[in-house]
Amino acid sequence: MSFQDLLNKSVDSVERPAPLPEGTYEVLIKAHNFGESDRKKTPYCEFEYQLMATGLDVDKERLDSALKGKPLSERSIRDSFYITEKALPRLREFLERAGVNIVGRPFTQCIPEAIGRRVLIFVKQEAGEGDVIYNNVSKYAALE
Repeated sequence: MSFQDLLNKSVDSVERPAPLPEGTYEVLIKAHNFGESDRKKTPYCEFEYQLMATGLDVDKERLDSALKGKPLSERSIRDSFYITEKALPRLREFLERAGVNIVGRPFTQCIPEAIGRRVLIFVKQEAGEGDVIYNNVSKYAALE
């Protein structure tokens, strides 16, 4: 869909996607980009994950309701890692579990190598502003 097609959509026809049920998902790491947080301007690296499969701990009825008849692989989830001294160990752990060779290499080389790899993530639900529920990734595990 083009940019113009999106802008021509009726505003009241657009809905926030339903949150995914909590549980384990196998994902394909599709893309990454860098940005800054709105408030504190903290730099971050954001990854986009394409959902590929679910674990046995995912409620299938709630998943079907959230997907609204679409295939799982059409849904994605994003995850951000702050780029600060305190937060870098979390990014390192993620890269290791994604199977990236990190030994003696800078993050600038390792981050792009995560693209195209598969990893297990645990998705949880968290309350946002108002009555909005959103998904957050809380853990990572290497595929065995």
